Amino acid sequence: MLLPVVFALAVPASFARMVEARLATTSMHVADWWVDDLDGDHAPESIAFVCDDDGGIFLVQHGSELLEAPVVVDGKNSCPTATSAPPAWRVKRSGVIVDEVHVHHGLSVSSFAVRDGQLVVVREESRNWDVNRDTSEEYHFNYDDLTWRQSIKAPHKPEVHTSGPLVLVTDQVRRTTRLLGRSTIAATHSPWMLHMHADRALMLRSCSVAPCETLYVAKGDSEVAIAADDELEIRAGRTTILVHFRMLEGEERYPHRPQW
Repeated sequence: MLLPVVFALAVPASFARMVEARLATTSMHVADWWVDDLDGDHAPESIAFVCDDDGGIFLVQHGSELLEAPVVVDGKNSCPTATSAPPAWRVKRSGVIVDEVHVHHGLSVSSFAVRDGQLVVVREESRNWDVNRDTSEEYHFNYDDLTWRQSIKAPHKPEVHTSGPLVLVTDQVRRTTRLLGRSTIAATHSPWMLHMHADRALMLRSCSVAPCETLYVAKGDSEVAIAADDELEIRAGRTTILVHFRMLEGEERYPHRPQW
């Protein structure tokens, strides 16, 4: 089955006009452009990477709107030189825009997609190397699945892998994270509050303030006030779960820009 409408073979004229209008008052140029389905509705979005020596932007046509996300341009992350002819129009099927940012002794990777009609970060990764200790660390955050994982590799030691659920701290409960079984957790800020549904008794251990604090949560629904922190240990019987938190501003359900 041919899909000439779904994946265009040439840059759509409407998108070209939108990009031209956006760049009219800047010194930026189109470094790359392509088509991909960023929201999973099988109607792909037109995408452009535009930049100059001072910065860059991803531009995405979503319906009648032009969505944007900033791109780092610096000494380690350059803007491709402008050419007399526009770049070739390409077709991708990755479902995300991948942005790699090189930093001192490391690399961060942000994957952008369209969620709730906005261009947001759906995955983040970082890879760091400590050359003095010959140690490397990798972090992965998945904002679709609400999970995180980490690996640390040091000389003469086995590689250590940890993972767990990711909780987004928002102005009100917007998304819920599964812990285990039917137990779930959400979090809000101002002040920090956990909103929990437990299918069994749970023990929370928070070390944001010394000494560490232990709280017990009975089976059922409860709200638990805790101090702001990046992580929390939850124990259910012999199972230990390490929860990571990420705070979002405004009415966001996903991060809108990299935080590296």
